[in-house]
Amino acid sequence: MKHKLMSMALILAILLTTWAPKSAYAQSQGDELGGLLDRLTGLTAALDAKGYTIVHIGVDKLKEGQNFTYSRNLYTGNDYVILGMGGVGVSDMDIKLFDGNDRLVDKDTSQENLALVEVRPTRSGIFKIQPSIYALGRGYSSDNDYFVIYLIAFKRS
Repeated sequence: MKHKLMSMALILAILLTTWAPKSAYAQSQGDELGGLLDRLTGLTAALDAKGYTIVHIGVDKLKEGQNFTYSRNLYTGNDYVILGMGGVGVSDMDIKLFDGNDRLVDKDTSQENLALVEVRPTRSGIFKIQPSIYALGRGYSSDNDYFVIYLIAFKRS
């Protein structure tokens, strides 16, 4: 799995450097995504070393205050870690986890670029994961989109 993720990161980096328009904005976007992918590689290695298997990785772009929702099946008896991280402009990344009835199960309360939610579902079912950018760093515009990555991993038995 670790080799597959590293291969995906390498392919994305090659695509960004060869196909992206060469404007200053495009260059900064490529740098932002490249930095996130570097952090993702380190994070996946650390999770693997702690006995976790990554089951999903998502990448999107958001503005400050925006969120998006992904639905995923989570299963009783598994310990899950749901992480989110933002690009260089993001100072506070948040994640909320809702059950199938739209009740809040847990949320990240830190004021950091890395958001973390841990859960062991009491019932199997569809859960909604909602990453959002709560705040940007000084000097970053709320008019711009910023890359965010989230991942879901479960603890191997």
